[in-house]
Amino acid sequence: MPTTLISVFLPLPSRYATPTPALGALETKTILKNSRSLHPISPMYHSISLPVSLRGPLPLFSALVPNFTIEGESTEMEVTCEDFKVGKCKGQKLVDGVTMPLVLQPPEEPKNNNDMQSLLLALEKNNDWFKQMIIKNGAVLLRGFNVRNAEDFNDVVQTFRWDHVPYVGPALRTSVFKQIWTANEGPLSETIAFHHEMVLMKPYPEYVMFFCEVPPPEGGETPIGPSCRVAKRMMEEFPEAVKEMEEKGLKYTFRAPPQTTTSTFTGRSWPEFLGSPDPAEAVKKAKANADIDVEWLPDGSAHLTLAPRPLTMVFEGRKGRKVWFNLIHLMYNKELASVTMMDGTEIPEKIVRRIEEIIEEESIQFRWEKGDILFLDNLAVYHGRRPSLPPRKVLVATCKVASV
Repeated sequence: MPTTLISVFLPLPSRYATPTPALGALETKTILKNSRSLHPISPMYHSISLPVSLRGPLPLFSALVPNFTIEGESTEMEVTCEDFKVGKCKGQKLVDGVTMPLVLQPPEEPKNNNDMQSLLLALEKNNDWFKQMIIKNGAVLLRGFNVRNAEDFNDVVQTFRWDHVPYVGPALRTSVFKQIWTANEGPLSETIAFHHEMVLMKPYPEYVMFFCEVPPPEGGETPIGPSCRVAKRMMEEFPEAVKEMEEKGLKYTFRAPPQTTTSTFTGRSWPEFLGSPDPAEAVKKAKANADIDVEWLPDGSAHLTLAPRPLTMVFEGRKGRKVWFNLIHLMYNKELASVTMMDGTEIPEKIVRRIEEIIEEESIQFRWEKGDILFLDNLAVYHGRRPSLPPRKVLVATCKVASV
């Protein structure tokens, strides 16, 4: 089967670029597809080694194809990559045979301050492999690289060339640098309930990435969990209720204040949330961009209705599994928010409490370390935030519009 030499020149940001020595010959690996169809979760490849002669200075990235091998051809494969070492973190769990999160570290102990250059080159070279690991494991944690700030984080994110999905929602967030935003700026002393990012909005991102610039002295974890496990257990315990909610759909309401407040997680003002200070324009944008209906209240607040919204979803490339893609537990019977079935039928409280219990039972958490980057498949994995002592600085990027 023929192969094609691909030589791609991808300049790094100038602060990372260093001269690359000339090489005579490079032993590299190429991945050949076999005659069977490829599955996005468990691609079937054969690996062979080919000599490649490179004369003169080596380009920043030159290879036949991403340099990785896959052992075996079962549904769940052991995957290795010479540019990353598989590590461990306290709190990892096995979920349906795969580790969550998958921890990837530098292949050897850092010897200088070029960790970022090595990381960016490794991500460029193994881009497809890395994306497959996010889908396969649901969560990938990069640890031990010298990622220092929002600029570095943005460089990592941009190696994937995903479209940026700007945040839309009631949470408090501030743009930091290009695609990078602060995570929810609500009080650190409070918990943020588990959720998929922008789950009620249209569109929502396929990938969510978190970067820990300042780890908290205590608490402040970003727990995660497999949403398919929640859906499976709920269907087993409450089959009739789940069927009813799936058939009817869900209706959410909440109130957006006229001015932003930092006293609550959902304190973003309606002009910021809806993208315009003009009420008429805000109503148009809300309907066109996110399918939200707006009603104006006497105190200047906006009463927002988001409906219909699904209970569960099945996304392409995720093994056909249903995921628990809703915010019932987060918006049930709140002072400024509510959730019911589409026809107004109330959701029994015992079901809501059981949802909370199952989500917590399936959750996974680890302690943040400075420089950590956590990649999440937002279509399969939910996340939240534990209370913490200050200081804590975790930044976020949301990328690639999800196809439904």
